Amino acid sequence: MLLRASSKVSCLMTFPVRWATKLSGGVTKNTKDSPGNYLGIKKFGGEAVGYNKIIVRQRGFKWRPGANVIIGKDHTIHSGVEGYVHHEFNPERKQTVVSVVPWKLPEKKKLAPVFCYHPELYPELAANNPAPTNYVIKTKPKVEKVKKDVGKPLDEPKYLDKIEIDWSKADEKTEVKLEVKEKSKKKKKKEKE
Repeated sequence: MLLRASSKVSCLMTFPVRWATKLSGGVTKNTKDSPGNYLGIKKFGGEAVGYNKIIVRQRGFKWRPGANVIIGKDHTIHSGVEGYVHHEFNPERKQTVVSVVPWKLPEKKKLAPVFCYHPELYPELAANNPAPTNYVIKTKPKVEKVKKDVGKPLDEPKYLDKIEIDWSKADEKTEVKLEVKEKSKKKKKKEKE
């Protein structure tokens, strides 16, 4: 048995075996490509954005910069303030204007810290201390809105120069000439002379 197995092995080893030494021909011209530039809108309308965050990456000005916006050297639009992104289409220029609406911070009035003297340590100065509930909350006076005279007839006519037509010179075949036009023509003639 061993002889038979060894004869088979020796038989296989006697035949020369060759492998491919050259790479098979394939198309190598189409493999060259650059990575994508990741252009486009990064923050859409209504999204919150921080200071100097990228809103739009572009080549050229496909999207125009608006208010509170910084422009990079490669036409990238960054936010100039913290706020919300606002995209607005301008029909005259046929382009979208990108701007940032700043956040409305709450305006809280800060009360000045009240300095009080200790009554046991400084009894003379503590006499001038304010009472604990002795501060008055000021209310804003109500301002009445001024009503505009819209839709009311005027007391005096708006246009004082009246146009008068000389009907005595007018015939059926001739056109009606206005005195205002005649006066303007006379003035032009005088200026030319």
